[in-house]
Amino acid sequence: MSPLAKLLEAALFAASRPLTMDELCSLDPQAGEGTVRAALSEVRETYATGGHGVELVEIAQGWQFLSRREYAEAIDRAQFALRPRRSPRRRSRRSPSSPIASRWAGSRWRRSGASIRAP
Repeated sequence: MSPLAKLLEAALFAASRPLTMDELCSLDPQAGEGTVRAALSEVRETYATGGHGVELVEIAQGWQFLSRREYAEAIDRAQFALRPRRSPRRRSRRSPSSPIASRWAGSRWRRSGASIRAP
């Protein structure tokens, strides 16, 4: 593959949405639209004949790598695309060292009638 084709391949893999021709042309300002289209054809052909699980498609007025149709059922069944990322759960809402926790603890002491004396 040509250096431009490799650059386009890398940009398309990094993108989370289809990239327009203008965006792809901006990667190498010296290359014209015809050169970029030729490089896209090169990438498309590489993935079409190499036995890959993804293919380069023109979609929504842009270009994007998508998984091949023959794998769609298995991917849908596993629901990779639909699973939200989960953030790790926190043990407690108030950690003992947080300023809010110390204010909360202090107000609890005042409400209970206990007093704290300095040594």
